[in-house]
Amino acid sequence: MRAIGVSNYNESHLTELLESSIPPMVNQIEIHPCLPQTNLVQFCKQHRIAVQSYSPLGEGRYVNGQLELPNSVFDMATRLNSSIAQLLLSWSLHRGFSVVCKASSESRLLENFNSTLVHLEQEVKKKKSNRFSLKKLHICYML
Repeated sequence: MRAIGVSNYNESHLTELLESSIPPMVNQIEIHPCLPQTNLVQFCKQHRIAVQSYSPLGEGRYVNGQLELPNSVFDMATRLNSSIAQLLLSWSLHRGFSVVCKASSESRLLENFNSTLVHLEQEVKKKKSNRFSLKKLHICYML
């Protein structure tokens, strides 16, 4: 075995695993604006472990209104001519995560895929923040 991937491993789990002969290559975690997992993401970056985001839409709770988003998110989506789902997927992609998300229909699949066309860097420049970095975008869909 050359490489392994893990799911929902925290820093202590990863530390233990890093001491083994086969370090993890990817950690799949729930990550979205309400659950950014900043410390865990930083730990993964320090140890060259890729982060894969699942539930980037908060299990759909963002798009169906169960999780409240600030008005600035709606304003940004309007300025960027994108849906809330596209904006949230773009948030994950621009942070350098590969993304696993579910689509309930072909039209949702296309809408999600078009999140790769949402350019958050313009919004970041307006706020003079380097929070997002543009890296290779990886996205995986399940119907």
